[in-house]
Amino acid sequence: TLARQIELGARADIFISTNRLWCNFLEDNGLSGSGQSLKFAENQLVLIVPKDTGTSQIRTADLDISVVLKDKKLALGDPEHVPAGMYGLQALNSLGWMDSVNGRLLKTKDVRTALMLVELAEAGAGLVYATDALKSEKVRILSYIPETNHDPVSYFLVRLNDKKISTDFEKFMRSAEVESKLEADGFKF
Repeated sequence: TLARQIELGARADIFISTNRLWCNFLEDNGLSGSGQSLKFAENQLVLIVPKDTGTSQIRTADLDISVVLKDKKLALGDPEHVPAGMYGLQALNSLGWMDSVNGRLLKTKDVRTALMLVELAEAGAGLVYATDALKSEKVRILSYIPETNHDPVSYFLVRLNDKKISTDFEKFMRSAEVESKLEADGFKF
């Protein structure tokens, strides 16, 4: 949505996304500044359950998603629009879980809504970013999904112009101060 708004003339200095394709879209259409996009952090996809669920953390390869979900649904961002959902769908296919979750997906408008549905136990489990799950006291990470099961979760910054504010912000995002803060929040590099 943001990339399309920028294409249609929305004023912005910086675009940040986990979807490399939209960064490429802006660059390919001449909507970025003179630099290339900057990858500044990485995240990981995790399978979460409500905190009071009795199952302990388990290797993804040993998981039976049907047992985890029981009679509930799996929450994830809508794969048509949400990068976390795109990664989640890739993981479901790669892990062979699609048959087990067919008709049981709760596709949400964003990853935070998927997290909330698991926090409220409206969903039996969810696929979200590790950084979001680690901030919640109402969910547990059941499994870290290996990156071999989906595209890498990377965060990119695209300068949309060469204004001082844009170049200064890009420099700031490369600083030790930002890296330290992101690392404290669970991001990788």
